[in-house]
Amino acid sequence: MGMEFSVYVGCYIEFPQGKVEVKKYCLESPKTNERFDISGDVKFCPKTGVELKRVEEVYEEFLDPCPYIEDDVFGSDGNLLQEDAFTIAESLRGVFLPNGKGYGVSSYGDELTKDLSGLDIKSEINNFKEEYKDYLGYYREKYGEFQVKFGVVGYWS
Repeated sequence: MGMEFSVYVGCYIEFPQGKVEVKKYCLESPKTNERFDISGDVKFCPKTGVELKRVEEVYEEFLDPCPYIEDDVFGSDGNLLQEDAFTIAESLRGVFLPNGKGYGVSSYGDELTKDLSGLDIKSEINNFKEEYKDYLGYYREKYGEFQVKFGVVGYWS
């Protein structure tokens, strides 16, 4: 199995590297301080019978976002979001590249020439944000803030 260097030119998403603050909600027993997963069916403490209270936990974790949408998520138009609308630049953590739609050019070991003179980068970014607004909303909700950028991404895969 060999390595291949790829070049992408266009809009992409970049997440910050390192630790990020994450909020998680759970249920807690006021008497025992025992915590329960909020996704469960439990509303009362099994030991004391007291009603559980919703609490917020804040902790830090390393951000390792995944571009693939595994849940059924619907866009503003009511259609299901495609699970593979974005891919990851394999050797670059936190960089998502769009799959198709004409944004950018990929080169897989071939010579690449792309004339960018006259390109309105702000317009490209705005079009990208509009085209992928539902995906960007999903990623923001799931992973927090990121930047939409336009540029050259070179990566090994």
